[in-house]
Amino acid sequence: MKQKLSALALLVSGFSAVAQAAATDDIEKLEITGKRLPSAASEKLQANKLELDGQLLDQLKQQTLGATLANQPGVTSNFFGNSASRPVIRGLGGQRVVIGINGVPVRDMSAASDDQLVPVEPFFARTIRVVKGAAAVIPFGGEAMAGAVDVDDNRIPDILGDWAPSERFEAEAGMNAASSIMGQISDTYAGFAVNAALQIRDQSDYHVPGQAKASDCYNWEQLVGDSRLASRCQVTLSSPVWEYDGSAWVDATPLEDQQITHLGQQSRGKVNNSGSSTINMMLGLSKAISDNQYMGMAVSLLDTDRDIPGYIRRGATDSAVNIQSTVSRIDTKHQYLFTQSAWLNAVDTSLTYSQQQDEEYLGYQLANSFKLSTLQFAPRLTYTLLNAQPGELTLQAERQDLRSDGDDNYLPPVETNKYALYWLQNIEWQQFMLQLGGRYDQIRYDVDLDSDYHFGSGQGANARDRHFDLQSVNASLQWQLTDFWWVSASYTNADRAPSVSELYASNAHYALMIEEQGNAELQHENNESLEYATQLSLGEFTLAASWYENQYDDFIYLGNTGISRGGVAVQEWRQADTLNKGFEITAEYQWQTENLGHFTFSGFVDGVENKPRYHYDNSYDPFDFSNPVEPRPGEEEEYFRRKLDGESMPRVPADRHGLGVHWQYQQASLAINYLHYDKQQDLAQYEQPSASYNMVNLYATWQPAWLPSESRLFARVNNLTDADARPHQSFLRFLTPLSGRSVSVGFSYIL
Repeated sequence: MKQKLSALALLVSGFSAVAQAAATDDIEKLEITGKRLPSAASEKLQANKLELDGQLLDQLKQQTLGATLANQPGVTSNFFGNSASRPVIRGLGGQRVVIGINGVPVRDMSAASDDQLVPVEPFFARTIRVVKGAAAVIPFGGEAMAGAVDVDDNRIPDILGDWAPSERFEAEAGMNAASSIMGQISDTYAGFAVNAALQIRDQSDYHVPGQAKASDCYNWEQLVGDSRLASRCQVTLSSPVWEYDGSAWVDATPLEDQQITHLGQQSRGKVNNSGSSTINMMLGLSKAISDNQYMGMAVSLLDTDRDIPGYIRRGATDSAVNIQSTVSRIDTKHQYLFTQSAWLNAVDTSLTYSQQQDEEYLGYQLANSFKLSTLQFAPRLTYTLLNAQPGELTLQAERQDLRSDGDDNYLPPVETNKYALYWLQNIEWQQFMLQLGGRYDQIRYDVDLDSDYHFGSGQGANARDRHFDLQSVNASLQWQLTDFWWVSASYTNADRAPSVSELYASNAHYALMIEEQGNAELQHENNESLEYATQLSLGEFTLAASWYENQYDDFIYLGNTGISRGGVAVQEWRQADTLNKGFEITAEYQWQTENLGHFTFSGFVDGVENKPRYHYDNSYDPFDFSNPVEPRPGEEEEYFRRKLDGESMPRVPADRHGLGVHWQYQQASLAINYLHYDKQQDLAQYEQPSASYNMVNLYATWQPAWLPSESRLFARVNNLTDADARPHQSFLRFLTPLSGRSVSVGFSYIL
């Protein structure tokens, strides 16, 4: 794995200088009273939320954001190897889940392609907040139709709020686990608050129980009639013998001629080409201008070299996929508190510039190269109306430039301009809390038709500039029936514009093992969402439940064409009405004992369905020439959708239930979490069912007396039972399961 040693040396030397200076220079932390400091929109939003921080977050942290959140109610991950895993919320991910850092959306390539990493480091996070449901559209835009994940890493020290000097050093290593080392310093120097962090992580090819490939990939009967499964399994078959039995053609290949050839080197007990190395560094500064305002800036750099398991192309030699990525980002922020105003609270302004460079190789051949540059500007005004009714008004402007190159490039150069205005207002009256929200977006895509990009042969080849005007509204009401019981209802009507990949993708996308074809004629999709929730708290016992239904008009999805080309299945972006619905139930009980310590027992169950919304009875058949019938509007399109896509959308996460026990006694703690995934048999056309599996994870800590009070030793065990776990929503489930049993130990030194 390559390492950017010069960049590493530069940051380490800077780190040392800051730490040495901080030890000899102090400034007084400012205290602001009489005004509540403005909180993040993801915190203020009245929606179904998860908030992870403190010891719980330390317990859950993994090397990707998706893996960190994958065991939470209503949240899974797409899993593309241990180095690429993006959250999936309520069965939907990609362009319907926004990832944010301190409230600013992360604009990267991971939403467009599952093999791309999310440039967010969970180990830098103070808090990770998950907003589930369409209400997240109001502050984050249509790309948050399923929800949003907002990571607070305080990279720009908030010296008017919750910030205090600290030092942290952490190291972790083990068996079948990544080795990592991290250091972070928050202190003061020459009148500036400083936050500096560095992490280095490395993992070799990871181990799995049994064969890396699923048993289906060794089954002639399943492979012989399914070219898509053969592509997913990365195998070729000897020429089968077909015979007509009087009613259908059947496979009659003699047993000795049923030869399955696996591309690449077969592996047992290990996933080939799955290692990665990462350097992640961050430096933030802020300074108080007066007792009610401050300015700050942060710079960060992420450099990764990742082997991507899965696709193998056979040429003179086998060629596997490798992606080298560099992500740089500059954040600036100014905050002003209106200490003398009766109704104005604060105005804070963020300006963020990020640049991502991805180079995707097949062996030594550059297949795809993307350079994504994004500039984001967002001034936000928070205020309080009469009777202490808080609200906020925010303007968002964004410009994004995508440049592309490579022999197998699947996206043309596109410039994107976005402008949005959103409003949130709380109204409290006795036991009722009402939140109203509205958002307006203008989005424009300008595609560079004069570039050297080679358009393919599908709908994505008909590229043209597009413009969208979007409106979204939300109303959420919570009723506090008693001191221990509340109920809530939420209604959202939201629009989402098609993304760059949905409009313009063209040609083979080898990492996903498909030929992906966009459609430049796609219209915006609309979602009418209803959600009901309740929570009952009796002493140390809490029970909560939620039910949601999203009725999508013109839902944009990646549909089957029924053909293969160049060894991969051809899929194209389409749109049609779709239903997304599900539920989540959680329970928790706290038990404090005098002699045995403190116990927390928790459990949850969740389920989700993503199904086409068909409006006719399937009686129409355009190929029934004996009884020709004129189709009703949209009936012919429904016929072909049923044939090509079936009765379910693809890659829907399976229903789950989980149990957890956390025990704390004096300086020791132990957490055990069990998660069961059901079989997934709600299948799209040409999709195979997936088996059920169980996952058991352990996390233990010990705080010896010879370490500072916040420091600890810890041990982490993932997949204790060494299960063959293949998430149904993963593109790679036939080629690699989740990592087998891994054991790591480490220590965290905190001052």
